Amino acid sequence: MDISDNDSDNIPNEFICPITLDIMKEPMLMPDGHTYEKEAIKIALEKTGVSPLTRVPMCFSEGVINYALKSFIENYLENNGKGVNTNSTSIQKKVEVMKPVKVEFEELGARFISSENNMNLFKDSIWISMKPKKVKSSPPVFLICVVDISGSMGSNCCQNIENMESMYISRLDLVKHSIKTIISTLRNEDMISIIQFNQSARINVKPTVLTNKNIKDSVMDKLNTMVESGSTNIWDGIKMAIDIMKTLPLQNYQKSIMVFTDGDSNINPPRGVYPTIKDTLRGIKNNFTISTFSFGNDVGPKLLIDIAKLGNGVYGYCPDGTMVGTIFINYMANLLSTITPVVKVTLTQGDDIKKTMTIGPLYRGTRRNATFMIDKNLLDKTKITIELPYLDQEFEVPLTTESFDLQSFINKMSELEKNQKQLQVSNNKSNDEDNDGDDDEEDEYDEDEDEDEILDDEDDEEDTKVMNIDNIDTNIEVEEKDDEKTNYEETLYNNIIHNKFILTLNKILKIEDIGYNPKSNARAKKILNNFFEVLEQLKYKSKFVKGLIIDIKNPDPNHGQVDKAIEDKYFNTWGQCYLNSLLRFHQFEQCGNFKDQSLQYYASEVFKTYRNMANTIFINLPPPKAQPLTDIDSHNFYRTNNNNNNSNNNYNNNNNNNNYNYNNYNKNNNNNNNNNNNNVRMTGFLNRHGGCFNGEAIVSLSNGTKKYVRNLKKGDCLKNGAFVKCLIEQSSGDNDLSKPYMCNINGVFLTPYHPVCIHNQWYFPVDLTPAKPVTIKTWFNLVLEDPLNQKYEVEFENGIKAITLGHHRTENAVLKHPYFGTDLVLKDLEERDPQGYFNGYIYIDDFDPRQLQYDENQCCINYYKIKSNTTTSLYNNNNNNNNNNIEINEKVNTTINLTC
Repeated sequence: MDISDNDSDNIPNEFICPITLDIMKEPMLMPDGHTYEKEAIKIALEKTGVSPLTRVPMCFSEGVINYALKSFIENYLENNGKGVNTNSTSIQKKVEVMKPVKVEFEELGARFISSENNMNLFKDSIWISMKPKKVKSSPPVFLICVVDISGSMGSNCCQNIENMESMYISRLDLVKHSIKTIISTLRNEDMISIIQFNQSARINVKPTVLTNKNIKDSVMDKLNTMVESGSTNIWDGIKMAIDIMKTLPLQNYQKSIMVFTDGDSNINPPRGVYPTIKDTLRGIKNNFTISTFSFGNDVGPKLLIDIAKLGNGVYGYCPDGTMVGTIFINYMANLLSTITPVVKVTLTQGDDIKKTMTIGPLYRGTRRNATFMIDKNLLDKTKITIELPYLDQEFEVPLTTESFDLQSFINKMSELEKNQKQLQVSNNKSNDEDNDGDDDEEDEYDEDEDEDEILDDEDDEEDTKVMNIDNIDTNIEVEEKDDEKTNYEETLYNNIIHNKFILTLNKILKIEDIGYNPKSNARAKKILNNFFEVLEQLKYKSKFVKGLIIDIKNPDPNHGQVDKAIEDKYFNTWGQCYLNSLLRFHQFEQCGNFKDQSLQYYASEVFKTYRNMANTIFINLPPPKAQPLTDIDSHNFYRTNNNNNNSNNNYNNNNNNNNYNYNNYNKNNNNNNNNNNNNVRMTGFLNRHGGCFNGEAIVSLSNGTKKYVRNLKKGDCLKNGAFVKCLIEQSSGDNDLSKPYMCNINGVFLTPYHPVCIHNQWYFPVDLTPAKPVTIKTWFNLVLEDPLNQKYEVEFENGIKAITLGHHRTENAVLKHPYFGTDLVLKDLEERDPQGYFNGYIYIDDFDPRQLQYDENQCCINYYKIKSNTTTSLYNNNNNNNNNNIEINEKVNTTINLTC
């Protein structure tokens, strides 16, 4: 019988073989003090010659059958009607997991880098670069999730989620949903165990091999039993996880402990949590990692950061509900792409100089790098070694003493960029000459425009696409594609800037009182500004450099987080957590979220494949059950956040909800009914924005001509027979610092939650492709008359259909909306500008969205309630012209918004 069976909870641990995880038939006591299944330990010693648990040498002949234990097992089996797995083939297969994987390198080398002719970017150094050979799959994974279930994990995560402000979903609910995503993403040879802790720890799920869907469902059912209560004892949870790790001799498994918590530990061992964990790890063969994840701003980050460093893991920061999905989706993609979790690089020069650097995991399909400053006079006495401690492998790295000339490389790339930009300007001028000239002022190309835009590749949308959930098979072999020829100079160049950024963050984080002392804060800003000036002055800005510039300083509230994080009003709330998390991801060359542009540089094709799987699973799993806020007992939320100065509004605030405070609830809400789970969309808990683009929205008319949406007029008959009743043009505002987020659906740009129809199936755009900020001046809505079909759809030239305002369609949850789908929105528009509504065109140059309640169950945002300063004229739309036939290559600066 396998330990992963549903009825395994009551099986005594001493009956289980630590190799096969089955109840033993012939328990054999060995000199290491442990008991194993006879056949399993025989095979194991034939392969390794050492104890699977203690690594002490021993022989099979030294073991003896434990007849007392055998008798107890037989009585237990007879009384409980259980059987024992006696299949020797199965035992052989399970022993195979003890064999550690062996890594081979496709490229492994070191090169001297001279400080001469390198623009003073660095001193004399040695750059080490390594790339593993292609493998068909990553090693199996054993995860232990250590979950905080203390009372504060009941805090609400919905307060800054658009259209979910009146709902309640706890932090623990989202953690459980994230762990379900992890379980669903794991393969059939992977294992999981779950430990819950408050004032004490206990096992929620024993170590379980996820061999099939039934077992995964059983684990999820047990996960659902966790309820928030009590205080916080992090040590007890981690200690239990370490004890489990020590008992399982899974040498070929990649073993990781994940700690989930939202608060400081308040029940601690006498010497403190960190020293106790350090002493515990010192006494064992530590072949597992420990990663920590914090939720909200109540937690003191230092302990979790120190534990992650000690455990060779990462520190993930979830400031609010929107980041829960992105953090764990990316974590799993990295984990499943990892060959071995720890790489150590050692450099010696002569007898006196020895430097060692731990650079984190070795990933499939990507290159790892390390750089050391050296004494070039000892170059001939320099030796470099790579150690993979969890695999007991060591490699000597060949050294090339001929240095790259980065100055020449930078000059070459700078000239290439200049020529490409001039060609682009020339092409745009040529296109302008072919156009009618009606929009010359709007369409004029700014050759410096792209300097301020978010990085975007043509294939970025594929990086986080939502796959068909029915087509996902987590057990498939993810193949590594053949890479383009490596540009070693650019790889080195990026690594140098990468190292400088890490040094910059380390210097800033060593300043202890940034959030309190103005002098310390000014010092931190000076350190950052000095590095930022270096980036800006670089003659050639690679994609990685441009990403760093966007992440460090950018007026967009969703970017420039590094500079915002060290503001004194932000540092002590979210700033220090964010900076430490970002630092760890860069140290490990790991893409840790969808948001930070520079981290996307580390995303390999293998990683992207796993990320797409996890992303789709997260969205499609049954969501947590939401409740209206008034149904929640406010006494459950005893931990309060006293900082009400909007200090959190810069981090991940995509919904323009400028004050999110986890514990301030609207107790006067009259919502009495339970919200249906259909109202919960897990995309709301994903923050994955990036990229910048413009676009066109072209509509076919019934007479065979085509128009941009901006050129539509009252009375125009669409291809589907519907008539335009009113075109609403809305300014994006004078604030250039905040760009609207739109989704590119096959060339048409729409807001993330405007329903679109593809192949007769309705979707939210954000479920098909990530929303990205767009530089536009205005966007549009439509009101249609459709007496014949009563579908109220606009069909674009590319075949995509979109619903329009006041459509009265209720046949599915995607279309149904209490405001945008009813006469309420039409009433507001008509009251706002009666003459404009009658004439068929309303221009709105400002708006003040407010949350209004329309029924007992839903709240939504009212964009069109009466306000002043509207401009109305039948012909006020300057884009209207008599030429309904348009050139497809006309350059426009508008998009369709059709917000629903």
